Amino acid sequence: DGKVYLYVGFSPLGFFKTVFKLRGCRVEEAVCLELDADMKTVLGGERPVVPGHALAKGTPFEGHGFFEASSPRKIGDSYYFVYSSELSHELCYAVSKRPDGDFRYGGTLVSIADIGYKGNTEPLNYTGNTHGGMVQVNGQWYIFYHRQTNRQKCSRQGCAEKLSILPDGSIPQVEVTSCGMNEGPLAGKGTYEARIACN
Repeated sequence: DGKVYLYVGFSPLGFFKTVFKLRGCRVEEAVCLELDADMKTVLGGERPVVPGHALAKGTPFEGHGFFEASSPRKIGDSYYFVYSSELSHELCYAVSKRPDGDFRYGGTLVSIADIGYKGNTEPLNYTGNTHGGMVQVNGQWYIFYHRQTNRQKCSRQGCAEKLSILPDGSIPQVEVTSCGMNEGPLAGKGTYEARIACN
């Protein structure tokens, strides 16, 4: 819309929430700030974008409140806000016709444990955290994210999965695979490192 925005926020749970509050940090939601053309001067106040855990209760965001990793983009006439949810193992999205508010919960794009994919309720992979965003490559939208390897939260492997944006603007959750941008499964010949194996 010809303006510059900064999206920030962090909404930890438990011990970390207490620590950040004691340090004077805002820890309840994702917010949007309009910046001046110098990209340093903040114009106006914070505008709520996506609620964190406590503020999400009783809303469509409940159970998938904002945790961290703001990643906005505009697709057509809609603004998509991708974020790591309070569950940590999933990237969710919210949609609005405005860049600075009125976002509604869209759903889960990817869970590194495949929880929620086709109704699955049990983790199929190790559940650490994930961060990422949507990128269009040669006309195809992808979700870029990371998953953990070697059952270590700090061993992170970058991944990508194709997304389908439906005519109504919704985006179905995708499965975590080893396909990435290969246009299909890995060839059934040769050898592969165990760390890339997945569903």
